[in-house]
Amino acid sequence: MADVEAKGNSPLFLASEGGAGDTDVSDWSTPIELYRKNKKDFVGWLGMRKNGWASLVTEEKYAIHWHYYFYDHKHFLRFHNGTYWWYLSPDHPNGAYQLGGWAWHNATGWEWSLVGQNWGYFVSNYSGQQISYKPEGGDALYANKEFTELAAHGR
Repeated sequence: MADVEAKGNSPLFLASEGGAGDTDVSDWSTPIELYRKNKKDFVGWLGMRKNGWASLVTEEKYAIHWHYYFYDHKHFLRFHNGTYWWYLSPDHPNGAYQLGGWAWHNATGWEWSLVGQNWGYFVSNYSGQQISYKPEGGDALYANKEFTELAAHGR
């Protein structure tokens, strides 16, 4: 996404160019659909705001095409904005574990808990919790079990 830019205290900062070991990148790239955990109700796609925080988007054209990346026995989700690779990772301001796009040296991994064909849950290696959102709290995404946990589906 060429229009992703770094601003202020956002997670997208230009302190690092991509990651180490880029030879391990798979060719897999997909928008990730998100559903309420047990209901399978579609809520949107995994997107990214211009300020670098992950967001729930309701139109597929705004979804990020995520690349699966395996390095040093860890799984990562990342996207390229035309210049840098950014890695989906939670931050912990006030313990909320809000998701954002981070440079390599702040990247944390994910475990994939498969439930069905291309269905499952991303569990943060950092917070130990699934991708979630607050239905009444806007479009921000988290890795926090205190909020509504989401199942993920890739194509």
